[in-house]
Amino acid sequence: MSVSRVGFVGVGRMGAPMVTALASTFDVVVFDDDSARASKLCDQIRDDLEKQEQSATARPQVEESIQVMATKVDAVVTMLPSPGAVREVHSAVASALKNSPDPGQRVGLKLAIDCSTTAPDDALALASEYKTRAPQVAFLDAPVSGGVVGAQNRTLSFLVGGRSKDLNTLALPLLQAMGRRVFHCGTRHGSGQAAKLCNNLLLAVTMAGVCESFSLAQKLGLDSHVLADVLRSSSGQCWATDTYNPVPNVLRSAPASHEYRNGFAAELMVKDLNLALDVMSRSSEEHGQAASLPMSQKALDMYEALCKHHPQLDIGALFREAYGGRAATPRIESETSSERQQETKAVNS
Repeated sequence: MSVSRVGFVGVGRMGAPMVTALASTFDVVVFDDDSARASKLCDQIRDDLEKQEQSATARPQVEESIQVMATKVDAVVTMLPSPGAVREVHSAVASALKNSPDPGQRVGLKLAIDCSTTAPDDALALASEYKTRAPQVAFLDAPVSGGVVGAQNRTLSFLVGGRSKDLNTLALPLLQAMGRRVFHCGTRHGSGQAAKLCNNLLLAVTMAGVCESFSLAQKLGLDSHVLADVLRSSSGQCWATDTYNPVPNVLRSAPASHEYRNGFAAELMVKDLNLALDVMSRSSEEHGQAASLPMSQKALDMYEALCKHHPQLDIGALFREAYGGRAATPRIESETSSERQQETKAVNS
C-alpha cells in the first residue's frame, strides 16, 4: 500500500508551508474554512512549481467539502487550532466513508493523520471512531515540534502515536516530505500528543525564563548579543536562546525580529498549557494521587496576561510586554564573524 494523493485540512501559519512541502512530492487536495486563503496558497504553489520546472506531480487543488475530499484521496492530514475543530473534521471524514452512497465512487482513503495539538484522550477517541465507522482507515496522532520556521524549512519533528506498521508502511513518506525527524512515541494512540504536551509545557516555562534572563541582563547593562553568545556555550543553552530568541535583533529569523509576528501565537500556548494542566488534573483523580504543575500554572498566568491585548503575537513577546525588554542593537554580520573569530583565538591562546 502506498499514498499518492493527500487531502490537507487547515492552511494557517503551520499548515500552509506543510502543504507547500507536500506538493513537491504528492498530489494534494486542500480544504480550509477560508476558501480564498486556500485558493491563494494553491495558486502560489503552482506558480512556484512552474518556476522550478517541476511537473512530476499534479498541481494542488482546492476542495469545497471535507466529505467530498475524503472520497478522493488516499490520506487526510489535519493541522487545526483547536481540539473541537479536529474532532469535527475527522468525524466528517469517517462519516463520509461510512455513508458513501455511490458504489462506483472512488473511496481509497487508508490513512488519517492529525498534526494538531490536542489531549491524548482526544486522539484515542478519534482512533476509536475510525475503527467503528471506517475500519479500513489507519489513524495516527502526529503533532509537530519546530514551529513556523521549522515548517517553512521542512525541519519539523513529528511525534507519532499509533501502530508502527501504519507509520512505516503508510505515513513515513508524507511526514518525511514535511520534516526532518519522526519519533514513534508509542503504539497507544495519544502517545504523540502526550509527548507534545510535555514538550510545549517545557517550552512555555523555558521561554519565560529566557525572557527573564535577558531582562536582567539589560538592567545590568549587559549586551543581549553577548549574553546570547555566552548561553550558546553554557548550561543555560536551549532552543529558546539559540533558535527562537525573544530579544529583537538577536536572531534575524526569530519572530522577535519581526515584531513578534508569524510565530507561535500566545493564545495557542494558552490552549496547550490548559490541556496539560487538565490532563494532569484528571490523571491525579484517576490514580488517587495529588499532583500539580506549578511552573506550568505560573507560565499560563503570564501567557494569559499577554493574550489580553496580544493573543496573536509570538510567545516571545513576553520579553517586551511582561518584562519591558528592549530590542538589541543590530549586529553587522561581517563584524560579528570577525569578532567571534578573535574571541575564539583569545580563548584558545
